[in-house]
Amino acid sequence: KAKSKNIEIIPTVVDIDKYFVSEKKISNDIVIGWIGTPQTVHFLEIVRESLQELSSKFDIVLHVIGAKFYSDIFNVKCIDWTENTEAKSIQPIDIGIMPLKNGLFEKGKCGYKLIQYMACGKSIVASPVGVNEKIVKESNAGYLASNVEDWTEYLGLLCESKTLRNKYGYAARMYIEKEYSFQTKLPIFANIITKL
Repeated sequence: KAKSKNIEIIPTVVDIDKYFVSEKKISNDIVIGWIGTPQTVHFLEIVRESLQELSSKFDIVLHVIGAKFYSDIFNVKCIDWTENTEAKSIQPIDIGIMPLKNGLFEKGKCGYKLIQYMACGKSIVASPVGVNEKIVKESNAGYLASNVEDWTEYLGLLCESKTLRNKYGYAARMYIEKEYSFQTKLPIFANIITKL
């Protein structure tokens, strides 16, 4: 345990001027989004079965940003990642997902995907691993899914209701502005440096 009596925690943050809320173009598609790398795209296998089932009820399109993923059952759009287009790539998403296995590596992740989705006003579904649980519970911006049944149920609820997606999306944005934004944490960080 740290012996210091003066500890400040500065979380991973985003610039909320860059990650903004935009109106989605009118479409019947439900865009479920994931952003990551070729090294972590295997986590999408956790939701494959749920997406296959839901695709028989809803016009689902899975946006995969930064990696390649394929399905013969539901529509997938793979989007190249660049730093300049990262935030823009998240804008068309209706529901942001962060499936994870419950391992040591995964428990150490900072929840950055969720933070990015939420900053853009997106509803979320995530595995209850590491900081994901804290972010989802505190923000009231979506659901925690522990198994295939959970993923199917919660994604289904969000696919079915635009009102619910908007409610969670609003809560998501408000939470990020307060807890995970560059704009609110920079003064705290600056104050710490000044004191040193």
